[in-house]
Amino acid sequence: MSKFNKTVVRTLIKAILQTRVDEIDCGECFGMMDKAAEHNVAGRPAPERLPLIEDHLRKCDDCREEYEQFLIALKSADG
Repeated sequence: MSKFNKTVVRTLIKAILQTRVDEIDCGECFGMMDKAAEHNVAGRPAPERLPLIEDHLRKCDDCREEYEQFLIALKSADG
């Protein structure tokens, strides 16, 4: 049996405490990512589910990286 160090335990506890009842998974986030990015680039009001997307992006490195790449692509297409 391996022991967890304090850093790992703190990270796990922080993740548990940040869990929301209405979280979305990566598939749902990816499905809404294009609209959220388009609103972001255009400066339009955000879709109503944006808080769920933002919450997921704060917690998920893979989705956040995908979103950032999507924003870069949109901005370069506009510009």
